Amino acid sequence: MPRFLAGCFLAVLAAVPLHAQTVALADSVVVTATRSPDDLRRTGRVVTVVTADDIARAPASSLDELLRTAAGVEVMARGPLGTQADFTVRGSTFGGVLLVIDGVRADDPQTGHFLSDFPIPLAEIARIEVLRGPAAALYGPDAVGGVVHVITKLAMGIPSGQASAQMGSYGLQASELVATMPFGPATFGLAASSLRTDGEPVESLDGGTMGDRARSDVDRRAFAGGARFRTRRGVLFFRAAQDDRAYGSVRHYSASRLDTAFSTSTTTFGHLTFQGDLSPRLSLEASAGLRLHESSYTFNPVTPSNVHDNRQITAQAVVRRIVSPRLSVDAGLSAAHRRIESTNMGEHAAASAGAFGQLRYAAGPLAASLAARVDADPDGFGTEITPQASLAYTAGRLTLRTAGGRAVRAPSFTDLYYNTQVANIRGRDVGNPDLKAERAWSAEAGADFEAAPGLTLRLTGFGRDTDNLIDFVKTSAADTVFRAQNLLAVTVRGVEAEASYRRGGAAASLAYTYLDLTRDASGVVASKYALQSARHLVQANAAYTVPLGAAQGLTVGASGFWRDPYPNPPGVVSPRTDAPYTVVNLRAAYPLPIARLRLAVTAEVRNAFDTRYVELFAPVMGRWWIVGVRMGE
Repeated sequence: MPRFLAGCFLAVLAAVPLHAQTVALADSVVVTATRSPDDLRRTGRVVTVVTADDIARAPASSLDELLRTAAGVEVMARGPLGTQADFTVRGSTFGGVLLVIDGVRADDPQTGHFLSDFPIPLAEIARIEVLRGPAAALYGPDAVGGVVHVITKLAMGIPSGQASAQMGSYGLQASELVATMPFGPATFGLAASSLRTDGEPVESLDGGTMGDRARSDVDRRAFAGGARFRTRRGVLFFRAAQDDRAYGSVRHYSASRLDTAFSTSTTTFGHLTFQGDLSPRLSLEASAGLRLHESSYTFNPVTPSNVHDNRQITAQAVVRRIVSPRLSVDAGLSAAHRRIESTNMGEHAAASAGAFGQLRYAAGPLAASLAARVDADPDGFGTEITPQASLAYTAGRLTLRTAGGRAVRAPSFTDLYYNTQVANIRGRDVGNPDLKAERAWSAEAGADFEAAPGLTLRLTGFGRDTDNLIDFVKTSAADTVFRAQNLLAVTVRGVEAEASYRRGGAAASLAYTYLDLTRDASGVVASKYALQSARHLVQANAAYTVPLGAAQGLTVGASGFWRDPYPNPPGVVSPRTDAPYTVVNLRAAYPLPIARLRLAVTAEVRNAFDTRYVELFAPVMGRWWIVGVRMGE
C-alpha cells in the first residue's frame, strides 16, 4: 500500500496523449497508428481492435490471455492465468514490443519479461489496439515489432459498473469490480481484482515430481483509481494503479532439477495529462508518467534471492496544428529517465530525450503520413533518427496500403548487467555491458476488402531486417553460461491473412501468420530466444449472443490457436515444445431473470483438450474448469 500511495503522489509525473482518451471510438476508428483518432482505412497500417464486448465474452483472466488470439501476436507463457508471459509481434523478440496504457509508455526498463505485469483489471479496459510493425517514429525506442495499446473506460469517460466472482479447478478463486461514475464535469473510476490458485504440480524433465513447493500457484491483486475532469481550458486525467503478485516460478528460466523457485513482484503505475485547445486549429497535450517495479526471485531455499527495484519516469508535450481540412501537423518533445537497484545487477541509471514530427495528408481516396523522430540516449544507442511513412488508397470496399520505417531498441538492464554481480555464474544467463543497440528496417504492403456487411478480409506481406539483435548465446560447446551478445543479423519475412466478422450479436475472427525467420550468427553455437516464434500460427475466436425475448440472451464463445514452433536451436537443452499443438478455450454466460440486476452465471473450460505443452521452460496449465457469476455491464 505505501507503494500505491507513492504512485498517487508521484502521478503528476505521468504521460498520455489525450486524444486517445476523450473520443468515443467506433470499431473502425483507431488512435494507435497515428496518435489521434482516424479511420483505420486511412492509416496505411494494420491494427487489431479488441473491444470491451470482446473482453467481456472472452474466456480470459489476464491481458496475455486476451492477446492470444490477436492476429500477429504471440504470447509465450510461464505458468497459468497471466502469471508471467512474453509478447512478440511478427517474430520480434520479447523486448521489441511496446506496451502503452492510455497513451503512456508502460514498458519495463529491466526486462521485457515483466511486460505482462499489468496493473489494470480487465473489466476497466474499453479496448485494446495492437499495431503491427514499427512505431518508433511516434512512440519512441523499443517499438520494433509493434505496439499494444490499452485504452481504459475511465480515460474515455465511459460510465460502467460490473462485479464478478469465480471459482474453479486447483482452488481457483477470482473476483473483479469496476465502477466508472460521472458527476457533472467529472468522472471518477475505481477498479479492483484478485485471483489465487494452488496451481498444478510442476514435473521435472524426466517426468518425476519436484516436491510440494514445485507448483504453478498464483496469488495476484490489482487496484486502479483515477479521475477525469473537464474544465473551461481543457481536460485533465489522472490515474494510479498497482499490481501485487506472488507465484511459483519453477522452470520459468531454468530446466534444473534444483529449481524450486518462487517470485514476488509489485508494479505501481501512475500518469497525469492535460489537453487544451490554444485556438480552433491548434491543440496542446502535456503529460508525464511513472512506473515502479519491485521484484524478487528465489531459485531455491539455499541460494540468495535476486531483488530488483527499477523505475521509469517519462514526460511529453505535443502540439497539433490543423493546417487545412486535408493537412495536419504534429510536433512533440519527450524525455525519460530509468534506474535500477539490484542485488544481482548493481545500481545503474540512464536518461534519454527525443523530438518528433508528423505530417498527415488526406484528399479523396488517398491518405498519407510521414513521420520522423530523433532520439538521444547516451547510455543506450547514442543518437538515432527513425523515419516512418505510410500510404493508403481506398476505392469503394477495397483499401490498398503500404508502410515502412526504422526502429531502434536499447539493451535492457538485464541484457547489460544480469548476474554480473554474482561470483558463481555457472549454468546461468549473464549480461554484457558492451552490447550495442538493435536497429531494424521494416516494410509491409497489403489490402483490406469489405466482402459483406460486417465482414472484412485482410492480406499483408511484411519483412524486417535487424542488425545486432540481442540474444543470450553460447559461442562454444564448452560454454557453461548463456551470455548476452549481438547477433550479426536476423531477417524476418512473413504473410498475414485475416477474416473478421462483427454484426449484431455475433463476432468472430480467423487469422493465419507465416514467418520465415533466418539469422546470421557467425560463431554462435546456441541461442536462447531468437527462434522462439512460430513458423505457422493460426488464431481464432468467436462469440454469439442468442436473443431471449427483451433480455440479454445466452452468450457462447470460443477462442484458440494452433502453433507450429521453430525447433529448438542446436545445442540448447530446453523442454520447450517443438511439435505443433492446439489449445481451445470455451465460455458460456446465461442471464438470470432477476429484474434490474443484470445478473448472469458463467462457465468456462480453459484448454478444453487438456493439451500438454511447454512454450519457454515452464509447463503451461492443462484443462481447468471455472464457474462464476457476474452482475452489471
